Amino acid sequence: MWDFLAINTYLLCSTMYLFLPLIPDLAMTRDHTSGWRRTLYKILSLGFRGTEGEWRNLQTAMNIFAFAIIPVMFSVHTIVSWDFAAATRPGWNSTIFGPYFVVGA
Repeated sequence: MWDFLAINTYLLCSTMYLFLPLIPDLAMTRDHTSGWRRTLYKILSLGFRGTEGEWRNLQTAMNIFAFAIIPVMFSVHTIVSWDFAAATRPGWNSTIFGPYFVVGA
C-alpha cells in the first residue's frame, strides 16, 4: 500500500510540475485556433489570460511544486530501494540502495 501511495503521489506531482508551465502556451494556442481545438485548449488553459496576478500565482504554484517534489522523490526512491534490499536474493541486501536510487533518479 505504501509503494502504491508514494508512486502515485510522485506521478501526480510530476505531472502537475510538467503541466503548470504549459498553461501560458496552451492559452496562446487557444487564441490562435478555432473549432474543437479551441474548446480543448480553453479547458486545458484553465482560463489563463496573462494578467499580472495570474503570472504571479502561476510562478508561486511552480515554486511550491518544485520544492514539494523533492521530499516525494526521496520517499519514492528510498521505498523502492528498501523493497529491493529486503529481497531474499543474494547481493541485494545492501544498505547503499537508498542513496544509490536517489542519486540515480
